[in-house]
Amino acid sequence: MRAWLKCEAQLGPTAAALGISVPGIRKRLTRLEGILQRSLLQTPSARYDLWLAFHALDVADGTGTA
Repeated sequence: MRAWLKCEAQLGPTAAALGISVPGIRKRLTRLEGILQRSLLQTPSARYDLWLAFHALDVADGTGTA
C-alpha cells in the first residue's frame, strides 16, 4: 500500500516499482479494500486518509518529518 501511495495511486508505476503485474497490484488492492472496508480503486477513495495515517505513524516513529 505504501508503494501505491508513493506512486500516487497509479497502478502501472506501482507494479513496476514492486516488480509485479498490474493485475497483481489490482488484486492486492481489492483484498485490502475488503480488509479496510474502504474503496481504494473507486472514487472517492480512502487514499488521502491512508496517506495521512502512514505519515502520522512515520512521524511518531521518528522516520518522517513533521
